Amino acid sequence: MPMLAIELSQRSGGVALVNEGIEPTVVSVMGGRREKDELLPAVRSVLDSAGVSVADLSTIAVDIGPGGFTGLRVSIAAGQMLAEIAGATIVGIPGAEVAAASTPAVGASSRIGSMLVISATRNGTAWTTRLSRGDPSEDWQPEGTPALVAEPPAESFDLVLADEHLEPSWRSHFESQGTEIVEPVHSAQGLAGLLQRSMAGSPPQTWHVSSDAATLRPIYPREPEAVRLWQARASR
Repeated sequence: MPMLAIELSQRSGGVALVNEGIEPTVVSVMGGRREKDELLPAVRSVLDSAGVSVADLSTIAVDIGPGGFTGLRVSIAAGQMLAEIAGATIVGIPGAEVAAASTPAVGASSRIGSMLVISATRNGTAWTTRLSRGDPSEDWQPEGTPALVAEPPAESFDLVLADEHLEPSWRSHFESQGTEIVEPVHSAQGLAGLLQRSMAGSPPQTWHVSSDAATLRPIYPREPEAVRLWQARASR
C-alpha cells in the first residue's frame, strides 16, 4: 500500500510518495515560511499524481530531527494528522539516519566503515550519532546511544557529517586526524528510500513505529530557543 515520507527538518525538504516497485514521487518544500504553507499542497500534489487518497496510505514517515524548531513541529503535526485520518502507522526516523541515506557522497557511494553525524551545534555542544556499515549495499546503522556532548569523541572515524555550524575546534580536531568532513543533506528521497527498504525486514530499534500517531515526538537535544524565550517573557 502507498506510504508517505515527509522531510522538513531543514530549510529545504520535500514530500515523497512511496509505492512498492516504483521510484518515489517527490515534491520539494521550503520550510520556515510563515506567509505560505507549502507542505500540505505538496502532499496533495504527490497523492494526486499517483491517484491516491489520504485514506489509502498505510504508513507515514517523518524525519524527527534534530533540526529546525518550526520545521519539525509542522512536519510532525502534519504527519500525525494524516496518519489519524488514514489510520496509518506513524514512523519517526532520526535525522542522522536520514542524512546518511540522503547525502550523495555517503548513502549512494561505496563507502564503508564508521561515521559520526554531528547536528544541533550550539554554544560549544553538539548532538552526535555514530553509524557504521560493512557493505555498500546496506544502509548505515546506528551504534550506541546518540548524545549531546561538549567535546569531540576521542575515537577516530572514517567520515564525519557536519554542516557549516561545526565548532572550529571540532573541525580542527577531525582535520588533524585526516578525517573527511562532508556537508549533510536531508531529502525526502533519502527518507523514502529508508522507508521502502525497511519493508523487507524489521526497522532499526532507533525508529519510532506506532499505530498511535500521538506518540510521535521530535528529538530536541536541548530546550528549543523559542520555548526558552517564551518562558522568559511569561516569567516577567
